[in-house]
Amino acid sequence: MNIFYGLKPVIKFENKQNSQTALHIFHQNIWGLEHKMDELMCMLDSCDLSPRIIFLLEHYLVDHKLLMIKPNKYYLASRFSCQSHSGGGVCMYSNSYLENNMIDLSQYCIEKVIEECAVQINIGNCFIILLCIDRFPSGNFGKFAVHLDLILKYLCKPKVEFFICGDFNVNFLIYSSSAQQLTLLLQSYNLFHIIDFPTRMTKVSSSAIW
Repeated sequence: MNIFYGLKPVIKFENKQNSQTALHIFHQNIWGLEHKMDELMCMLDSCDLSPRIIFLLEHYLVDHKLLMIKPNKYYLASRFSCQSHSGGGVCMYSNSYLENNMIDLSQYCIEKVIEECAVQINIGNCFIILLCIDRFPSGNFGKFAVHLDLILKYLCKPKVEFFICGDFNVNFLIYSSSAQQLTLLLQSYNLFHIIDFPTRMTKVSSSAIW
């Protein structure tokens, strides 16, 4: 079964028989990476977190500046940077002990609508595609859904598991056509979300936006 994960700071795939195959994943909307990587690494160390994969959304950097950021024990495994607009961008860092192959999805990226990057990794006998997606709130949702469908058709292969995370800017605690359309689309690929609790709360409201 494929599993779709929404927003969650740390996800862990555990193999009880072999801890070396555990896959710890950290996800964060960074809102500008250029001067925050050292702070992020210090935060992970202080929390005793050593994720094997780090997903970062909205890094705000052009490609050559992103390539200059080299955190200790991690390398840039996959990325997308905006060319025509400021802001945006998604990237994925992997620790140096994890073998992976970058998947080129640039043909499906539309700046300020849907931005994504992906890798395929092997954990033991498992083949896993890690996909990071960012949808802009002001972007056309119909166009986003069409391109997400194209991405999943391109990536869907026998005996391959999926992990999808990102920011879809859809509230799943209330009914909406966008939430229904996204749910049906993911279910058509046997993908399911597990974030069914409030992720944003105020004194007067709560929402599960992913």
